[in-house]
Amino acid sequence: MLVAIRENQLRATFPGYPVERYKLGVFVISAVVTGFAGSLYGFQNYLVRGSGLGAVLPANCSRSS
Repeated sequence: MLVAIRENQLRATFPGYPVERYKLGVFVISAVVTGFAGSLYGFQNYLVRGSGLGAVLPANCSRSS
């Protein structure tokens, strides 16, 4: 189906295939894969440390040390 959309979008739309839904789905999948690859790239090049990924709790923010 994706090849048909790539080759001729109007022809793929004519039989009733949801072309916009397929295109949106492929876009979302590619964005997820790209984001995951970017995060792995950051770890590989030491741009991000694993210890810096902890969540900050609101209770920890209000304490004065």
